[in-house]
Amino acid sequence: MIATAYPCMMIRNVVLEQGNVHLKKKPSEQHNLGGMVGSSKAMQDVLALIRTISGSDATVLISGETGCGKELAARLIHQLSKRGHRRFVTVNCGAIPEALLESELFGHERGAFTGAVSQAKGKFELAEGGTIFLDEVGDLPPPVQVKLLRVLQEKEFPRVGGTADIKADIRVIAATNQNLEAMMERNQFRHDLYYRLNVIPLYVPSLRERLEDLPELARHFITRYADRTGKPIQGLTPEALNLCFSYTWPGNIRELENAMERGVILASEHCTFITRDLLPPALRDPALPTPALDLTALVTRMDWASLLQSLRQTGSLTNVLARLEWAITNRVVAEYGGNKSRAARALGRTYRWLRKLESEMSDQDTSPTEQNRSSEP
Repeated sequence: MIATAYPCMMIRNVVLEQGNVHLKKKPSEQHNLGGMVGSSKAMQDVLALIRTISGSDATVLISGETGCGKELAARLIHQLSKRGHRRFVTVNCGAIPEALLESELFGHERGAFTGAVSQAKGKFELAEGGTIFLDEVGDLPPPVQVKLLRVLQEKEFPRVGGTADIKADIRVIAATNQNLEAMMERNQFRHDLYYRLNVIPLYVPSLRERLEDLPELARHFITRYADRTGKPIQGLTPEALNLCFSYTWPGNIRELENAMERGVILASEHCTFITRDLLPPALRDPALPTPALDLTALVTRMDWASLLQSLRQTGSLTNVLARLEWAITNRVVAEYGGNKSRAARALGRTYRWLRKLESEMSDQDTSPTEQNRSSEP
């Protein structure tokens, strides 16, 4: 694949370019692009759309994989807009506990709930006159989706525990790495909110979709960390660059940045190029693709008596499938080191879905029936 898409001649040319300061973008150019790097057609299309839409106040829904630069795109839209001199407020909707999310977004009045000893402004008030960026908008629970819809429709909202409406002169930019249309089909995301958010859709391509930008991106990050450490590193060796082209980059730009930072930190004081041994193990020794599990074959190999006993114990196939879902979920959480947000994404679900499943299974485990069984001699 690499031999046809990125021939050795191209790799040699890239290495030569790495040492030529005249071919590097000036810092002022990078600042004007909000830190977004790339000369590929895919990236130039994104930048052209950003320049076009920045002059309006229309709501933007940015989609793309984790780590591909959705927040950078949102910041650039704000930077180029007439609101660029006002605040850009970021909210990670999946990182705030559901019980606190409404207050975090819309603020609260004194006495609105236990612990609300004084009035507090929410993110929407803090963003007044500027832009609010709702990252992971697919993780919003239904009650907050309703309030967000009202803000988009009426341009006003009340604080939690308040009665007076507060005017909202803000631009809303939302982002997601989830399939909101599929979530709508499962009644997990409101149709009307989706259409209010998706006035201008903006897709940020993954690094796999813009591999021709990889040398420029790698050089950008190497220069950043080389300047910070005072090391004379100019780029990647041909072998290291070849490995980067061959890798799939599941973590996208963020993973590439981490790899380049690692290479610069581990390089010796007089090293001028990042070599193969300075790259992360995943790039040096990519594992062979693992075949998908054949579920039909797995069920066929199950002992029939054990399978029948499981059906009898749980009461129905539905209960067996629920237990299987729970077992798979636990395995994925364990494989991701307890990181439930990453586990939920791997499962194609939301963080709140995972927490809800945990609660439901915990309730089942401590149900009266289970307790009686456990107390039997």
